Amino acid sequence: MLPLSLSQREVWLDQRAWPDSAHLAIGGGVFLAGELDLARLQAALHRLIASQEALRLAPLAEGGQHLLADYRPTLRQDWLDEADDFASAAERIWRERTRQAFVLDGQQPPWRIELLSRADGRHCLLLQFHHLVMDGWGTAQLIHLWADCYAALDAPPPTPAGDYLAFIADSQAYLDSPEGRADAEFWQAQLPSLPAPLLERHYPPASGPDSLPPALLAVLHLARPDYQCLLGFAAQQGQSEFCVFLSLLALYFARVQQLDEVVIGVPCLNRTGRRYRNTLGMFVGVMPLRITVDPQASVASLLASVSRALRQALRHARYPLSEVGRRLQAIRQNRDSLFDVLLSFEKQDYSAEFGAARTVGSRQFFTGTARYPLGVTVCEFAQDQDVELILEGSALCFHGGEVELLGRRLLHLLKQMLADPDQPLAALSHLPEEERWALLDGLYHDQPRHDAVQPFISLFEHQAALRPEAIALRWDGGLYDYAELQQRVRLLAAHLRSLGAGPERIIALCMRRSPEAVVALLAIARAGAAFLPLDVDAPDARLAGILQESGALAVFADAEARPRLAALHPLVLSGAEQGEPGLATWPWPQPEQLAYVLFTSGSTGRPKGVMMEHGALARRLAWLSRSYAVTHADCAGQATQLTFDPALIELLLPLVHGGSVALPPPGRLAPEAMAAFTLRHGVSIMAFVPSTLQRFLDALQPGDDSRLRVACCGGEVLTPALAARYLDQTRARLFNVYGPTEACIFATAWECERRGPDMALPVGRAVDDTRIYVLDSARQLLPFGCAGDIYIGGPGLARGYLHRPDLDAQAFCADPFLPGQRLYRTGDRGWLSSDGDLHFLGRSDRQVKLRGYRIELGEIEHALLAVAGVQQAICLLQDEDGRPALHAWVAAPGLRADSLQRHLRSRLPDYMLPSWICVLDLLPLNGTGKIDLAALPSHQPDSQARAGRAPVSELEKALLPLWQAALNRQTIGVEDSFFELGGDSLAAIDILSGIDQLTGKHSSLLMLTEHPSVAEMALALEANLGPAGILLPLSQHAQGQPLYLAASGHGDLLRFQNLARALGPSCALSMLQPPEAGRFHDMRELAELYANRIAATGQTRLALAGFSVGGIAALETARSLQARGIEVSSLILIDSVFPRSLWRRPRFWRLLGWLTRNLYVQELSMNGRRLGAMFGDTGLVSQVMALGGYRPSGWSGRTLLIKSSGLANWERALFRPWFQLMPGQLRSCEIDGLHGSIFETGHVGALAEVLQHELHTEEKQDG
Repeated sequence: MLPLSLSQREVWLDQRAWPDSAHLAIGGGVFLAGELDLARLQAALHRLIASQEALRLAPLAEGGQHLLADYRPTLRQDWLDEADDFASAAERIWRERTRQAFVLDGQQPPWRIELLSRADGRHCLLLQFHHLVMDGWGTAQLIHLWADCYAALDAPPPTPAGDYLAFIADSQAYLDSPEGRADAEFWQAQLPSLPAPLLERHYPPASGPDSLPPALLAVLHLARPDYQCLLGFAAQQGQSEFCVFLSLLALYFARVQQLDEVVIGVPCLNRTGRRYRNTLGMFVGVMPLRITVDPQASVASLLASVSRALRQALRHARYPLSEVGRRLQAIRQNRDSLFDVLLSFEKQDYSAEFGAARTVGSRQFFTGTARYPLGVTVCEFAQDQDVELILEGSALCFHGGEVELLGRRLLHLLKQMLADPDQPLAALSHLPEEERWALLDGLYHDQPRHDAVQPFISLFEHQAALRPEAIALRWDGGLYDYAELQQRVRLLAAHLRSLGAGPERIIALCMRRSPEAVVALLAIARAGAAFLPLDVDAPDARLAGILQESGALAVFADAEARPRLAALHPLVLSGAEQGEPGLATWPWPQPEQLAYVLFTSGSTGRPKGVMMEHGALARRLAWLSRSYAVTHADCAGQATQLTFDPALIELLLPLVHGGSVALPPPGRLAPEAMAAFTLRHGVSIMAFVPSTLQRFLDALQPGDDSRLRVACCGGEVLTPALAARYLDQTRARLFNVYGPTEACIFATAWECERRGPDMALPVGRAVDDTRIYVLDSARQLLPFGCAGDIYIGGPGLARGYLHRPDLDAQAFCADPFLPGQRLYRTGDRGWLSSDGDLHFLGRSDRQVKLRGYRIELGEIEHALLAVAGVQQAICLLQDEDGRPALHAWVAAPGLRADSLQRHLRSRLPDYMLPSWICVLDLLPLNGTGKIDLAALPSHQPDSQARAGRAPVSELEKALLPLWQAALNRQTIGVEDSFFELGGDSLAAIDILSGIDQLTGKHSSLLMLTEHPSVAEMALALEANLGPAGILLPLSQHAQGQPLYLAASGHGDLLRFQNLARALGPSCALSMLQPPEAGRFHDMRELAELYANRIAATGQTRLALAGFSVGGIAALETARSLQARGIEVSSLILIDSVFPRSLWRRPRFWRLLGWLTRNLYVQELSMNGRRLGAMFGDTGLVSQVMALGGYRPSGWSGRTLLIKSSGLANWERALFRPWFQLMPGQLRSCEIDGLHGSIFETGHVGALAEVLQHELHTEEKQDG
């Protein structure tokens, strides 16, 4: 038994990895012409076998090998028809032979030689060897030695040299030698980590994961004159032709992969000195050559750099590649090789004479199996033959003619390199002109263009005039025909015009799904204004920020949301308002005017408003109309929230064609409920995200008579299995769509067809008036099949971001290929297949899509970092029990996950809430000081599974199964938070649907976020509590001292936001505002509500303030907190009038309110506050009513009274009693301004300065 040489061992390891693969068969065909003596040829072969040990080696599958003393195979001869193309027939037969796998049993050498002959005297020697016993150089030496034996057959046979056995012995001693150790150190320095892949695995394996993929071959011919030019160029540069090809590959892949370093596999002969030069056998090794590519360097510089790297690596070429891979743990990282590209240079001379027969050519053949993503072989076998450039592309990475395309790119780049060695690499183009044309023009030459478009509202009016009796809106229990809908829209639009609505004005829409919401949206458009959809379930602080940012003229709100919105905006409309009847005489909206604004997540923590014009929306509706073949018979189910732009498909597409819109009940819908609704109303058009589509299909029964005809699905990755299920179950069409809000609903679409389960679905080609580019970091076109940044162009783009020119500059740029046009950088990565379909790969930044919502992870982290005590935060999209979920990790010693969840619920919409928060003392860091994502603790669901308190009341017992079913877990206590248990918006919908059925009352998502446990929800339902919005964090950078400010009523939010900005990051300001009327009866009850909310944040030390009558609530809240052991470091009364007995009487306030209304003095102001607003503020009035019977008592803590100069003349009556109540302890100061204006610009700075001084002073004294 002999050991394997190190070179053989590398091959053996590869064969063990792929035991059933023939990829290690090497060889080809040597073509001869002339008379050939078969008997002599066989005898010469036997003599050659006897003299060369490698031809008698018989390896074993388990390792090791035997050296046979004698081996005399019969040389097989087959005759071919002269009509066949000899080379093609030879290659076909060679390929067929590879199906007869070599048996590694130690009994027979793994090689075969066959003679193909034709009657015209032409022959082909087919050579096929297992790489274990032969390399490419050896096959050429075999032909020469065989010819020598043929010629000298009559002479005595030569003595066997024993050279290959010596090579085995040398290699066995190498690894432990000083040379071997030095080589190991060299490669460790060269490859300290696994190199970046150079080719994407785009396609699924055709033969399973345990088999190597097929290879797609492309053979390119370099004409001999052109090759001579290459040789001359190389000689002028003092380099080899191999260096030229190696530089070519390095430059191309560095360019398209946007890398400054690439690693390419390079075989080396490994035949040191002259001893083994002509010895047959397996000597070759493969080196992972690291090449640096500087785009600013010249071609000549790159050649010199590659040459240096190659010479240096060749000095250490004996070191086994497998040892490098083992050290880098390539297998553990799912890498089966250290490089993606292998370059072989087969410069071998097969010329020989076998008597009268002479060689007339040679060809290397390939197995058709891809060991590497790309193998490039340069074959130069004879001086009078063209040189072949053979590309073997793995079917995992290439499809169709993509290997040929790559070959053309390489030749295009090579031609430029040879033209001028001094030109910079950056000036070279990697795209041939024909491929550049295809990317810029060919994909769009048959794309429809819509130069003249009509806004959707004019198309709706046209349909109303054409078919006024047709049904426009339908819902369970009612309908509007076009005539009625048009009349309502016109009357409401007239009212909006009277308020100042018109072009470029924005009107917000904060309404649940209803006929009134549809009327409001259409009326906004008919008035020429732009609509701004708002999420009714969003926290008040988020709504307030968006309303302020947008400068909305008014906001529509339904009855449920109206009290909340009244505190956030001065003009709240119900939708029932009507203007003067008559014809609308104002102009129609123009294509360049604003149609709508949608606010999306922002990475800095500040939502951004995307502005979309009528022209863009009209173009998208035009594509939908054509592709969906929409008619007046269609009915769309309006299931999507208006804050998600696919809702516009469901709402507007039917109305511009005379079709109908079916409106499900208000609120968030369980997808299962939507299935039944579509059957009742004959819905034919819908829009889905994959997570809702799955459950929609679950609810459809085989016998259901669904009229669904066409739908789109986007927002998340659509799996082939789900698409196939939809097609089978519904027999309807389905479009897989892609595109951000900035591209008006979507930018690409692919009509689904059945694909293999492992084949990712494309997102299709660009829709009408849209262009898709895949660009590199320099905004240069990338070829077909190469991944890069997705850019979208065309007139379907958004105008930009509302009041955010800084974001416009980041996201939009000039189109470098179409002068005067713009591009939007999506932040997504993808690639274009050669048929023009876009394939989505994921985000290049930290934005994710979850259930169709676009989420900036940075916004969640920003909200977490705003909590005092949070030092670090990271949020990631993770897999949780087979579904995507947001997980967050924070460094926040002493804080609890539940308090962080409560903070987030007051700031973020439900779909942005992490389902799990892990609190650590410190987050793990890697060697560069960044958060080590791999070291973050993983989510352990069972660790949170605890019984907790069992349900007590009947309502708790009824609610608990809803939580268990929605979250798919049984171990839930009634005090466990829905969000901490991993709840998301789909699970929330299930719970809310169950509550609706249980109680017969509609429950909002905001109610669940405010009361996330079974116990809290039971109390809320029993007390008939709605979403309170009692505590609202206002500071964006809340690392400073916590300050809670009690409001005078429901109209202080904008005032307090001004104060928060003025205070800056030194203070964490939160607003306390009273709940709806009837929720408390006296001031101490209100103080308990406030204290409960503050205590829930986990704060143990804070400052408390109150404005106006809110100062009384603050005083009592301080008392309640002190009783709970929570320290109130300072109590601040801001213009809080002492509650004298007259002012505490409810009758007095009712009389003032009656006089205000009946004397029509609502618009008059008293000390800066409008009388109508004061007496219409239920929060203010309810606090005043709660003062009945109240008697203030002193407070022993640190107290400051801040007075406005507007009330200075009444100080004796208004403020003096405070000093009497707290003698010697109460401090005071005065600031300029009226009672209602001290929070406005010009005064708020002084107020903030006083507050900062107070907080800083008490902190300093305590310190």
